[in-house]
Amino acid sequence: MKQFVLLAFAAVALLAAPKIVFDDFTPTATTPPVITHAPMLKQVRKTVVNIAIQKNVTAAFERHSPMFNDPFFRQFFDDRMFNIPKERVERSLGSGVIISSDGYIVTNNHVVENANRVVVNLAGSHDEYEAKVIGSDPKSDLAIIKIEASNLTAARFFDSDK
Repeated sequence: MKQFVLLAFAAVALLAAPKIVFDDFTPTATTPPVITHAPMLKQVRKTVVNIAIQKNVTAAFERHSPMFNDPFFRQFFDDRMFNIPKERVERSLGSGVIISSDGYIVTNNHVVENANRVVVNLAGSHDEYEAKVIGSDPKSDLAIIKIEASNLTAARFFDSDK
């Protein structure tokens, strides 16, 4: 599993990429070359996705004042008032990396944990895709989700031993 973690995040790691000189910048004898990761980042950018999550959360009524613990004030309120469940929709955002052209994406487990709805947006696109959680591992904080799409740009994996 550790090797998978390293491979998944090596796709976007800057250290794995060679330093490249800007194509549109021609250094002169007096100016040093500008070293950048821009060409590599241009390719990797298409593999990173935005993930929006919705969770239905039920929370008990919260006591906002210590006076609710005082028996004198409490006599004016019905005890059932404190047990009213409050339902709300919790929203959060995360990111992921496309690992196969047929829609498999790796993300963090804490991003999709207990989610009722997972929506993925691709870089440079306004299209939204409903995603299904395929598997997750809380210990390593990794999860795999899948969208129904094809011909996606997937991150390339390399052997870190080489």
